[in-house]
Amino acid sequence: MDISELRNISLKILSESIKYKTVLGEQYEEIIDYYRDVLSQYGVHVTIHRVPNEYVEKHLPKEYNPSKPRYILIARVGYGDKVLQFNGHYDVVPPGSGWSSDPFTPRIIDNKLYGRGATDMKGGIAAFLSSSDLLCRERTRYNS
Repeated sequence: MDISELRNISLKILSESIKYKTVLGEQYEEIIDYYRDVLSQYGVHVTIHRVPNEYVEKHLPKEYNPSKPRYILIARVGYGDKVLQFNGHYDVVPPGSGWSSDPFTPRIIDNKLYGRGATDMKGGIAAFLSSSDLLCRERTRYNS
């Protein structure tokens, strides 16, 4: 895989991620399902954990919509004593006013992708996921 292919995979994942309006518990399950599907295509082992309602309701203030379920996705490539861990979040704060276009519609301007969560943190997640594709390909290549 060359760098332009990796970039295209990352852009596709990021563009799709921005479309999920993951504000205050909304569309969390949908984006987790999307990430699971992407990782599964690469052969990555994925488990999803729903945070217990009792925990969410106890620790989140009412303004953070604690009645909505929260999810944790754990993906694993390979096994062994050494671990490289990526950690991130898929929620975004409400977009507020002043946007010149829909913040949940990704736009590319001057070769830069814009949209809610593009830099914090959906861009990082897109990098993790595309890296997982690369790791799976390399692992397969060396274990063949």
